[in-house]
Parts: sequence; structure tokens; C-alpha cells
Amino acid sequence: MNGDKIYKSSIIIIDDDDDLRETLVDVLMFEGFTNTIQAEDGIKAIEMIKNKHIDLIICDLQMPEMDGIETIKRIKEIQPDAKSMIITGFGSMELAIKAFSESRVDDFLSKPIENDELTDKIKQHLMDRKKVEDIGSTDMVRGEFGMNDNLFGQFLVDNGYISEENMIEAIQHQKSTGKMLGLTIVDMGILDEDIMVKALSESKGYKLASDKDFNSISEEALSLIPEAMAREHNLIPLSLDGNTLSVAMINPDDLQITDTLKIVSKSTIAPLISTRKRINEAIEKFYAQFSNSTKASSVLSEIFGNEDEDLNISEIAETVEESEDDPDSAPIVKLVSSVLQKAVLDGTSDIHIEPEEGFLKIRFRKDGKLYFPNGYEKLPKKLHSPMVARIKVLTGTMKLDIRKRPQDGKIRMIMGKNKVDFRVASLPTIWGEKVVLRILDASQNDRTIEEIFNNNENYVERFKRNIKRRDGMVLVTGPTGSGKTQTLAAAVNHIKNVDINVITIEDPVEITNPGVSQVQIDDKQGLTFASTMRQVLRQDPDVILVGEMRDYETAHTGCEAALTGHLVFSTLHTNDAPSTITRFSEMGIKPYLTGTVVHLIVAQRLARRICKVCKVEHKYDIKDLKAIGLSDEEIDNGVFYKGEGCPNCKNTGQSGRVAIVELLEMNDKIREVVMKDATAQEIGEIAHKEGTYFSLEEDAKKKFIEGTIDLLEARKYIYFKEVND
Repeated sequence: MNGDKIYKSSIIIIDDDDDLRETLVDVLMFEGFTNTIQAEDGIKAIEMIKNKHIDLIICDLQMPEMDGIETIKRIKEIQPDAKSMIITGFGSMELAIKAFSESRVDDFLSKPIENDELTDKIKQHLMDRKKVEDIGSTDMVRGEFGMNDNLFGQFLVDNGYISEENMIEAIQHQKSTGKMLGLTIVDMGILDEDIMVKALSESKGYKLASDKDFNSISEEALSLIPEAMAREHNLIPLSLDGNTLSVAMINPDDLQITDTLKIVSKSTIAPLISTRKRINEAIEKFYAQFSNSTKASSVLSEIFGNEDEDLNISEIAETVEESEDDPDSAPIVKLVSSVLQKAVLDGTSDIHIEPEEGFLKIRFRKDGKLYFPNGYEKLPKKLHSPMVARIKVLTGTMKLDIRKRPQDGKIRMIMGKNKVDFRVASLPTIWGEKVVLRILDASQNDRTIEEIFNNNENYVERFKRNIKRRDGMVLVTGPTGSGKTQTLAAAVNHIKNVDINVITIEDPVEITNPGVSQVQIDDKQGLTFASTMRQVLRQDPDVILVGEMRDYETAHTGCEAALTGHLVFSTLHTNDAPSTITRFSEMGIKPYLTGTVVHLIVAQRLARRICKVCKVEHKYDIKDLKAIGLSDEEIDNGVFYKGEGCPNCKNTGQSGRVAIVELLEMNDKIREVVMKDATAQEIGEIAHKEGTYFSLEEDAKKKFIEGTIDLLEARKYIYFKEVND
């Protein structure tokens, strides 16, 4: 084939940066590529190529309206054979996987672009494309066992692997399936996969992955390629020697995969061939071992390899120039990745990135308390802007150039085998943008009802009984951050099955739940709680979860739904269970309606547990014990505890949280009182006498006696009585 043909190839350059676009055109013209067109965005590019043949697409990643990945994806729907290269400052694994899977991007160019690298890559991809055109698609199709079928078929016959009769039969069968010849022969049972792989190794000179290779797979190698990618492309990293990563694959001839592996691992790839069965067995065995051994230090999917948990931020700061605002610079990528990783590993719920006059501070919230991780108290101010920019880039939706308006976004990462989402919110302050990231660990929504109620059989039995009703309403109340979402998630997980239709209405949808239809509230689009409720009722629901009863319209629609054969779960912000009834009245709901539909009310708080590592017996002052309502018998027979403080709990004596729960279950007597518009106090007194009301005070006292919380924590939920000596 004449290499001069590639210079006649048609190339389109798509970039919203006029200067960069013109520079790329000039470079290509200088190299002899004269058939080049350009577009400033994806929409214009698609219009331009509808009636023009394109051989190569060069496209920027970040563009307004339509990003590079979507642009290439849509162009390839029109011209599927076009080669594609994407320009990015990321160089990240997350991008590589997304681009490779969504738009079949062939290659990446990282800014700043080197002219030689650009032209070499262009020549390589255009030569590959011309080879395919010259040979013809029926003679050469890349894929599993993917060398030239005609040559390989002749090799198999000539070397005695297969008879001419079997080869003719396989070729005829191949025409009906469209599969590669090697795979067709294996599927027909003419050769087993082990022999086929051996033949490929001999014919193409591939190195065969040995038993020794598979028995000595290193964690260092596994850490460079994510499990999801290994499974998708039937490959597994074996070992890392210097900067060379050995990878067992079913098709080492696939340049697209090997190029992506090179970008992901930042290593030179040495491909070896093996069977699909052997590779899959290794994936199951070794990734599971790797996950278990690194559970406490597993990296986020955004990070390449292992990052040190304790990052030397001063060293990072020294490498960042005062004027630097590049979210893709290596030091900033490393810093942000380390902060996110550390927060998740520490079990925190929120990350606060807060600019001050002349410096930056980062705080974590754990068990309801904010604190400074070591070294994060007073950081160089020059880290603030690029850190915020990096976080915005990771969301994919927040705008870098908007700094004077609040923005929201979301980041999804993988840690171990758990998906971890970060809900991101920015807020302009006088010293710059403050960013708070709420960590939404999906595994927290897998907690059972027993775990939520700390195995309190009374609470568990009553709660399960009421969430299995066919209609009515179950309400969970408490302040923000009291665990209401987790309690309702446990309820939904307990009852959902193929026989019922569960729909949730949330603002926002924080954790996805398979098997449940989840609707995101969007006030700008007219999707309010109330309007969405009306639409949901037309979807034949059995159970409806409403994120919050915010107003009369939502509450009234919810009550009507509960009255007409639907089970409704929802939340309110009230101090206790009886107050929930009167809150409905204040919103305008008639007492007879509330008394009819409400079955159960749960009010809850999250209290700090005594640290299990440093938990010791402790003799509290008898006066303080009596002040929380303990009897002489309970004091004499009780053994009480507190945490001494240790590294595990950062010397606080407390680690983790437990729900303090108040529960009010309705019966006929209580419904009668509610319908008469009784006060919260009257409702509580009647329910207590009926034996269906269990207060926060009672549960806090119980958890103190059991040794779950200490006295100081219990006093937050118990009316503290003055006791005379």
C-alpha cells in the first residue's frame, strides 16, 4: 500500500479554542495534510460531515453544549469507520474508560500538544484505516482471535490443527454468524480454546501466558487496571517490571485496547495471550484477594494506583505557581484525590473546603462533628482556586468560569466494591468559593431494619408490621442529618419485590436503588413534590416514598393517596412523634384525615457511640445517674461505660453513631383523640398509657444502660432532673 495516500485523507478538527484549532490546521498543512476542515463545536461539526466523507476526527474534550465524547459518538453514528482522537488535559483513567466505552475513541492527546506526537499518531491511525480499506472488511475484521482470517485458516490447515473439510465447514458457518474464524472454530467444538490460543501464539508470535505468570499476579499490577475494565475486555494485569506492565488478553492484536491500557496504567504494555476461561478465573480470584487485602486503603477509581493517605501538602504547594489555575495539573489532581480518599477512609460524612483571608482550610465532619485532619488547618491560599476547579471538572456539570453564583454537582467513584458518590455544592464567599462535598456511601443504604433499630425487638416488630400494610402512612421525623433517609431506605429494601410497584419522589436522589422507580424533583421544570405525586398516582403504584412533606399541597395529596389504597412513606421536620400530628394540623390537614391515614410515626436522632477500642467501665456520680431517671436498683446493679480516648476515635472516646428512636404506633383510642384535634402533649400521654408510645428519653436511657452511649451523650435526649443530696 502506498503511504502517500494518507495525505489525501479527510480530517476534521473540532475545538472551541480558535487559536488552538488554527494551530492544529497549520501543523497538518505543513506536514502535507491538505484536506482538513474545522468546526468550533460539535453541532456545527455534525452538520458539516453529513455530506462529506471523514477519515479522522480530532476533537477537544471540553466544549460548550456538547462535549467531545458525545460529539465523536454522534459523528460515528453517521460515519462509523472514521478514526478518532480526543484532546484532553485529564489523561485520567475515568476519562479513558468513559471515552473508550461510550464513543469508541481511538486515541488521546494530552495538552500541551507536541507537534511530532500529533503527526505520528495521525499517520498511524490513517495508515491503519487505509490497511483495512485495502484488505476489505470481509477479509479482515478485528475482534476475538482477530488476525487475518484467510492467513490464519491456512496456518491451521498447514500445521495440522484442523482438516480442510473442517475448515470449509467453519468458513461456511462463519458467514452466517459474522464471528471471527478462530472463535467460530472453538464454538463449533472443532478445537478447544487452549489449543486455539496455542495456535494463535505460534502463528502471530504472541507470548503465551504461563502457569507461573498466573500464579504470581502482583497487587501492584492489579492496582493499575480497574476490575470493571478487566472484566469488560477479558484481560488481567500480571506483573509490573519497571514501567512495563504485562497483561494477559484474549486478543493482543487489538491496538485500541492496548492503547487505552497504556493511558490508564501510565505504563508500556506487554501483551500476552491466554484463554477467556483462564483470564476470567484469575479476575475472580485475584481481584477479590486484592480488594480484601486493601480494603482499608483501596484507591478511588479516579486515582491511578495507590496514593499515600498522609499527603505532604507543603510539597504539593511548592510545585503550584501563584498564577496557576489548572485543574488538570498533576499536583492538584494528586491533592484532590488524596483529600477525597482520606475522607472516605476516615468514615466522614462531609468535606468542607473553606477559603479564608490569606489561607485555605479543609475540615471533615465525622459523627456530626467538624474537625481538622492533620495538616489541613492552614494551607497555602494558592491551592484554593485550582482545587475548586478540579472538583468542578470531576462533576462534569459545574462551570469553571462561574464563581459568583452557587452551583451543584455530583461525583461518582468506586472504592473497593462500593460506589461512593459525592454531592458537591459551591457557595461564593468574600474570600472565594466555599465547597462542601457530602459523601453518599451507597452501602449505608443497605442497612437492615434490625441494624437501624439496634436490634430492639419491640421497635423492629412494630416497624415491620406497619410498612407491610396495603395502605396508610408511615412517617419518619427528625432534624437534618438524623438518619431519616437511611430508615426509609431500610423500609423500602425490606418490602420491595417483583409483586409491588415502588416509586420514590426525592430531592435530590442521593442513592440509586435497583428495582425502585426514583424521580428527581426539579422545580424549574415544574416537578414539585405535589405535582409529581399527582403524576405518580397514575403509574399504578403500591408504595410511594415522598422525600418530605413540605407544604399543605404535598401533605394533602399524600393523605389522599394513603386513603385510596396506597402505602405512603415520608418525612417531616418535627421534634418528636406526637408533634408530627399537630404539625399536619398546622399545615391545614384536617384532624380526621390525619387520624385515619397515619399508622406509625418514628422520630429519631443520631447519637455518638462509645468507641469500642477504648471502652472501659466507669463509675459515674450517683447524683448524675439519678438525674437521668435511673432507679437505685438500676444504679446498684448496673455497669456503666465511657471511652478513654485512643487513635481510633481521635481521642474523643466516641466512634460511630447509633439511632436514638422514638416510636408512636396508632390504635383506635389514639385515632379518636387525634380526630378531636388534641395537643401533642395529650396525644403523647394517651399513647403512653396505651403502651404504643416509646420516647427518645426511654431509648437514650436504655442505650446508656446497655453501654452503647455514655452519660454525656444520653443527657442530650433526657430531661435532666435536679437531684437533692
